Amino acid sequence: MQPLSEQYDTNDAAPILRVEPDTLRNSRHTGRLAGVTAPRHRKIGNRVFYERETLDKWLEQFEERTCATGAIGSGDPQTSEPQRDELALVEGYRKKIFALVTDLDSGRLRLGSVQLVDEAQTAALKVLQLLNNMAGSK
Repeated sequence: MQPLSEQYDTNDAAPILRVEPDTLRNSRHTGRLAGVTAPRHRKIGNRVFYERETLDKWLEQFEERTCATGAIGSGDPQTSEPQRDELALVEGYRKKIFALVTDLDSGRLRLGSVQLVDEAQTAALKVLQLLNNMAGSK
């Protein structure tokens, strides 16, 4: 028998995933969270639990996407101050896009919302511009 890993209920798991508890609850019905497959959960009676290992693995997919851009990491000793500033901006816009997708998945925002489309397009364009600038300065 395998030892039990750390388990979290919905209210404790949501902050780890950087979403609202209602968004996480909704993801169990839609199967989607932040535009990807929702993390696995276990239901025991009327209680729902998420294993820490499952939450960590779910979060890793976003870190891999960020690293897959080929951008220089902020931990790289050859990263200049302007590059670190650009990386911080990219991370800020990535979080904005993540939040917008999460709100869309939760039903708090509708796809036809002009504000949502404008914010997502603006954030995505800024990320692309910053990444192009960083690639050109290598």
